[in-house]
Formats: sequence, structure tokens, C-alpha cells
Amino acid sequence: EPGFYEFLRQLTHQHGVLLVFDEVIAFRLGTDGAQGRYGGSPDLTTFGKIIGGGIPIGAVGGRADVLSLLRPDAGSNMVLSGGTYSGNPLSAAAGLATLGKLDAKVFGRLDSLGERMRSGINAVFQAGRQSAQATGDGSLFQIVPTDQPIENYRSIPTDPLANQWLDQLQSRLLEAGVIISHRGLSCLSTAMDEAVVDECLDAFEQAVSGLQRAD
Repeated sequence: EPGFYEFLRQLTHQHGVLLVFDEVIAFRLGTDGAQGRYGGSPDLTTFGKIIGGGIPIGAVGGRADVLSLLRPDAGSNMVLSGGTYSGNPLSAAAGLATLGKLDAKVFGRLDSLGERMRSGINAVFQAGRQSAQATGDGSLFQIVPTDQPIENYRSIPTDPLANQWLDQLQSRLLEAGVIISHRGLSCLSTAMDEAVVDECLDAFEQAVSGLQRAD
């Protein structure tokens, strides 16, 4: 909701704690991630997945004064950070190559495909009288077994019937060649186009046919 990130910023200031954003998944929304799209200003941000171009990777970014504590000359306040794969050249090279290919045009195309997917899935659910919906933003979409508005994670049903419905949908989609996670999350990639999205929507239509209603 509008103003939520600002609320988090004020709350962390009030209690003297750092505001950390997890952009491991959401950074695929654009060159500046979810915080750029929604206006957040965290002290630290964690990254992964998309910044590695398919190679395992993880990273953290943030305020210079906070990150300076990782430096060897930070004195008694130094925070130890490092590991066997820190600064891995293969991951770094793959990441740089990938980020060099991603620009506003690419993300705009992914946004369009994502909207096509979500609206198409919701049309399938409505036609099949399923109490479910596809939520998400950009290239991300998640299947939620309720037709009620989603305000926070508590709005997502976790009862046995809802879980059973989602399991059945996942299995039927897999048979049709479409993979979603066990919790209904999935995403699109730059290799996909409108034809691929339409194939996925056909798979959803097949999967929903004969499926017991989520409610």
C-alpha cells in the first residue's frame, strides 16, 4: 500500500535499528528493484538470483558508513565477513554480463508479459469458478487459493483444503509442462514471449478443468 515503506523507515528510525530489504527475488522488478519501484530507502539490501545470470551468487549493498564496518581497518567495530566463494570470479563475470543486458526496455517487456500472464490466469480461474487469484508484479506471479483481497501474508490461506487445491493444481500444471513452486510462485524470463505465455495459459485452462474448487 502507498506509504508502507515510509512507515517502515520511520519505525526503524524510532527504534534505532537498520532497515534491511530482501531483494533476492524482487530485484528482478527493475534495475533498482522493488525499492526503486515503490520508493523505499533501506540501510542495507540483500541480492541474489538475477544478479548472477544463472550462476550461484549473493551480495549485500547499502550505506557507506554501514558497509565500512566490513573493512579490515574498521578497528574494534569491524564485522568479519568472508568465505571460500567470496568474490568468485565466475559468478561476478556472469553477473556483469547479465546486468549489462538488462535495461528499461527489457524490464518493460517483462512487465507486459507478467500482466498478460496474471490477467490470463485470473480469467481462467473466473471462468472455472475457482476461488483463487494470480497476484504479483513485473515478471513475478503467485497463485493464491482465495479470491479475497491480499493485504499481507496472513491473507493467504494455509488450511489443508487450500494446500490440497494448490498441490493438485501444481501437479496438473506439471503434467502440462508448466512448473510453479509448491507455494504457487513462479516467474517469467527474457527468453519467453507472448506465445509462451499463451501456452502457459492453455495449460492453466487444462489444469483447472475438473479441478475441485478452492473453497
